[in-house]
Amino acid sequence: MAEWVKGLNRSNATAEARNVRIYITNSAGNTVDVIDPATNKTVQTIYGIELPHGVVFSADGSRVSIPWWFAEG
Repeated sequence: MAEWVKGLNRSNATAEARNVRIYITNSAGNTVDVIDPATNKTVQTIYGIELPHGVVFSADGSRVSIPWWFAEG
């Protein structure tokens, strides 16, 4: 980690940066936007998750889970 922070391992850092995505939950609605920070563009919108709340990734980063809130009236 220290090498990455210092920039000594730039080839790996560049490869990792290509896979970075930012997940933005719309907790007042039912969507999650997935943003590519390199282009600052929305690359995916996930619909149908009622009141999404947070984002959780698997240990290896291959899966994402979006908890949701359900409140009965």
